[in-house]
Amino acid sequence: MDIFAQTLSDMDYNTAIVLDTRRKKKSGVYPVKLRVYSITSQTARLYTTQYDLSKKEFESVWQTEKPRKEYKNLRNEIQAIELDAVEVCKTLKPFSFPEFERKFFRNKGAGADIVYHYNQTIEKLTRQKSIGTASNYELSLKSLKAFVKHAKGKEPEKIKFTDITPDWLNKYEDYMVSDLKRTQTTVGIYLRPLRAIFNKAMAENEITPEIYPFGAKKYQIPTGRNTKKALAQKDLKALFEAQPIIPEQIKARDFWFFSYSCNGMNVKDIAQLRYADLKEDELVFYRAKTIKTSKTNLKPVNVFE
Repeated sequence: MDIFAQTLSDMDYNTAIVLDTRRKKKSGVYPVKLRVYSITSQTARLYTTQYDLSKKEFESVWQTEKPRKEYKNLRNEIQAIELDAVEVCKTLKPFSFPEFERKFFRNKGAGADIVYHYNQTIEKLTRQKSIGTASNYELSLKSLKAFVKHAKGKEPEKIKFTDITPDWLNKYEDYMVSDLKRTQTTVGIYLRPLRAIFNKAMAENEITPEIYPFGAKKYQIPTGRNTKKALAQKDLKALFEAQPIIPEQIKARDFWFFSYSCNGMNVKDIAQLRYADLKEDELVFYRAKTIKTSKTNLKPVNVFE
């Protein structure tokens, strides 16, 4: 492959516009491609552009320092492709091809759009089978969209990070509590995914910390009091001795008492139990929730007979 290139460099990557002369098209021209090289992995990938040029045309458009007037617009268009690639690469620390491709080929302006980031997160959680958490994000996004529709009369396709200010969040809270009669706890449930989206976008260099609307002297997400309630022994006895009417009630009661006897084991952990988890006079298992969040320091739960 003959390569004529103007290269922009950084610590983790190089970018270049190249003419791929390995295979000539029937029209006698070759495809112009974006070449991205990872210095860390010492690998390169070529990405197709919409342009095809002959060797002579490519030299006149790209290799010369001052292209003639008829080539200037074409040079600017091709240069814009490389500059976009460089801007994406700058946000990747460290550089990786999957992240580059995700950011480079998405719709323009998607990085600044909260709706885009919500949808990306929901898709990832769904792939990971974290259905409950994905549902929380879906409900959070639905609530934010409803508030924008309430304020502007039209459901938004996009919500910019810069739109979400402490004042905006205070108005959202007032809308939820005063207009919809929701509790402060519900407000917190819907806003914690939004805060996580902000944190993720900052970690990926999509936004700057200056626009972060949460925290001291900004907006603080309300937290409900966790009032613990316990059933009295007579209540447990009444539940245990109650006569189920249908088979589903029998199953529900059995699952409830099994969970109760196993220190409050949740339904997902019950469903994932295996015979191998039974160790003589005790049941030993790992909570599914902690497997994803604490892989390096997993602690088993022991339920004694």
